[in-house]
Amino acid sequence: MTQRTTWQSIKTFFSPDTIPFLISQGAPRRLLPVGTLLIGLILGFLWAYIISPNVYTEASPVHLSESWKEEFIKQVAWQFSASGAAEVAQRALDGLGNAADVLNNMLVKFANDPQLLPRLQAIQPFARNNPAELARITPSFFNSNLTPFLCVIGAALVISGAVIFNMIIPFSTLIRRKPTTASTVVEGQEAERRRLIEEAKKKEAELAAAQA
Repeated sequence: MTQRTTWQSIKTFFSPDTIPFLISQGAPRRLLPVGTLLIGLILGFLWAYIISPNVYTEASPVHLSESWKEEFIKQVAWQFSASGAAEVAQRALDGLGNAADVLNNMLVKFANDPQLLPRLQAIQPFARNNPAELARITPSFFNSNLTPFLCVIGAALVISGAVIFNMIIPFSTLIRRKPTTASTVVEGQEAERRRLIEEAKKKEAELAAAQA
């Protein structure tokens, strides 16, 4: 007696004999509600992330991620080296909310960059943290970077739960309508009962006529 490996068990799902067997066992009918749910989830993700993704307008530099704040500071540094407009650089860095912290990290990160480092040092006097700007950010559980992953995990749990439930109690049995008329078997039994009653009445009538 040989034991099949996990890979061999998985390969059986793609065997040419598997689909006819599943059809003969009524699997398509059972999996139809689950397939409909899966298609709906896929279409929802396509619409939300590809066809019509969210577009944020009127956002401020404070809403940028740390990596994009670094790119923003690089742009300010290069513009200041070209124009020397201190007021413009000050106003731009204030919009980040934590420009001092980000710039200090960049001075360490780009310490070996001979072109960028002097420009970052030039705008360091203008970099300061702005608590009032940081207060505009209201982080929550639903706008974190984990939200897309949680959506995928939640969808997987819903689909797997629906598949398991459908295997135990098919959805078709829950949504099946009760018949409004008696079944064929019941109708046949009732007709046979009436026929026997009629025959008994006829025999009684014939017997009564013979005795008379």
